[in-house]
Amino acid sequence: MVARPVHDRGIGRDALHAYVDRRLGRRQAAKAERQLAGDPASAERVAAYEGQNAAFRKLFEEEGEAPLPPHLGAQAQALAAGLRAERRDPLWQRLSRPAVLAGGVAAAG
Repeated sequence: MVARPVHDRGIGRDALHAYVDRRLGRRQAAKAERQLAGDPASAERVAAYEGQNAAFRKLFEEEGEAPLPPHLGAQAQALAAGLRAERRDPLWQRLSRPAVLAGGVAAAG
């Protein structure tokens, strides 16, 4: 096998994962497809990634839509409510709360 220059090595494993997950843009996907056509090792790696994805899909399809246990449902609702509140409040307000609280404690002390 002839070593290719560093700038011509194609895309890496992370990009191949993104290709399998259909997360690459058009140009990168085309680059990945060219690499797969000319590099059997990359094609084999992508086939393995696709096999893993299929196994995960099958595993979770068998699990179905089981309801959350009550204690986890309450925690999930509380977490979701907290996330919604964070989205409503500007970052500067969230960051300033501890300073205001500390100032109030110092003034009271």
